[in-house]
Amino acid sequence: MNDTVLYEVEAGVATVTLNRPERLSTMTAELLGGAVDALEQAAADDSVRVVVFTGAGRGFCAGADLAARNTLGEGNIDSRVGVLQRFERSALLLHEMPKSR
Repeated sequence: MNDTVLYEVEAGVATVTLNRPERLSTMTAELLGGAVDALEQAAADDSVRVVVFTGAGRGFCAGADLAARNTLGEGNIDSRVGVLQRFERSALLLHEMPKSR
């Protein structure tokens, strides 16, 4: 993870916080990578029963950060494919999280 995503576990509840409040936690490659790491950690932790996915500040996530250079990678096709694969991985983790529903 990185400081754009915070992760903590307390009493069986994992909280994943998108932490770019100055930009309404708009999505960059770095934020996406941290979110995927946090979700994978929560999915693998048997002590976690519930995952709360939230945003710091006044908004959850306002979409892609179109002003950031690294929103979709650094410009080469391999980097962009890697980002798209992380988007897919995050969607799968959110949809198929192996925790109680």
